[in-house]
Amino acid sequence: MSHRHPPDPPAVIAVHFVHPGGVQTVPVETAEGRTELADIRTFTHGLHIHLDAPGSGLIDEMRDRRSPVPWRSAAERLGMLRYLRDRTDLPDDLRRDLLRWVGRSPYYEFDEPAEPAPAPDPLDPMGP
Repeated sequence: MSHRHPPDPPAVIAVHFVHPGGVQTVPVETAEGRTELADIRTFTHGLHIHLDAPGSGLIDEMRDRRSPVPWRSAAERLGMLRYLRDRTDLPDDLRRDLLRWVGRSPYYEFDEPAEPAPAPDPLDPMGP
């Protein structure tokens, strides 16, 4: 999904509320030039609440087979895949299912520089 953030007017403060599951609503500019609000998922390393937050966490989203909330970027989705791969405290079947779920979930391609990173096999829990 290719979207651009609308430019912030000078001297404006933008406030974004992030739900415990890492979901926030942000303004995006569509390819047609319209500004719309979109839900995106962010990743903050080490926040376990992203996984099991009631209603907005990844586990509920996956188990309820809801349409996945797109990630802010490919890099953030990759960060979550690496985080899940390293979460050996999770039951193997849950970790495997979450890796598949996140690996198949969409992400936005905002006009922001993305940190290049090698793409590990998200289904290989032992990975590189």
